[in-house]
Amino acid sequence: MAWLTLITLIFGKQANLHAQFRLTGVNIRSTYTPESDYIGPDDAEKSLSKTAETRTSLGLAFSLSNKTDSVKNTFRSWSASLNGSYTNFSHKHYDQPVLPDRLVTMDFGIQHLRSLKNRWSLLSMISVGIYSDMDKVNGKDFFVNAGAAFIKTYNPQLSIGLGGFINNSFETPVLWPAIIVKWQTGRMFRLNVDLPSDQDPGTAIAYRIAYSYIMNKQSEVSLVFKPRMSLYDTEVHGDKNRMLTALELPLGIENRWRINNIDLVVGAGAIMLRNYRFGEKKLSKMFTKSPDHRIESNYFINLGVAWTLR
Repeated sequence: MAWLTLITLIFGKQANLHAQFRLTGVNIRSTYTPESDYIGPDDAEKSLSKTAETRTSLGLAFSLSNKTDSVKNTFRSWSASLNGSYTNFSHKHYDQPVLPDRLVTMDFGIQHLRSLKNRWSLLSMISVGIYSDMDKVNGKDFFVNAGAAFIKTYNPQLSIGLGGFINNSFETPVLWPAIIVKWQTGRMFRLNVDLPSDQDPGTAIAYRIAYSYIMNKQSEVSLVFKPRMSLYDTEVHGDKNRMLTALELPLGIENRWRINNIDLVVGAGAIMLRNYRFGEKKLSKMFTKSPDHRIESNYFINLGVAWTLR
């Protein structure tokens, strides 16, 4: 979600208007996790089956138009985002397929942010995309999200928002709560809480909590916790178990270097949980307990490049 970039408009220095479509940011990330043991729903211990995972994502941010006025302390902005990711699984020693060989996301979204009174703002968005294993792409693979949130900016370091969004992942529109937190504190030692995060494109829901040591203006080291949940339409277990819910809990160290408008990120850590559940795409089955397919904890390494265009 591009609200983290949009909300900086609050602190513009002068009134201005941009009405052209232009690229404002590019974010590329890749994460590799080596072979890890598979633990099935009925397994008390790890099995001989193993899975390795490689995930690559790309995010593009666009400015459609924005208008800010520091005198009246008002702003209005339209933006767009194009995100995608490709996850490749390499399986060994499975008697039958358990997880897909690949998972693909591609979505396009439009966001609108406008100021209200007393440091409040309103964020609204809509996005449509494919979240699929790409075996049989049809209408069930298309997910639509739409929602709005009211955001209160207490100071340049803290913004909190509440709202709701509608998602059709269970083939029937369902209203979900939306919580937005942008919190930054400290200078040399800094805590960042981003709920949700815009640094993990191609993910349904991603959070980022980071405690950083700022070595200088060009470099910082962070301890980062990035819980992530994604939903996919799959074919590996048939029509009655086509909804895949993937939950990951990675914790690691990231080193970030800034060179002009480009950020280079190198990181490594441990992915403490990888849990996969398959269920029916029906509203009545939304809270039905499904068997857990787990991949054993292991280390990961990640590389990333973020380019901000002024």
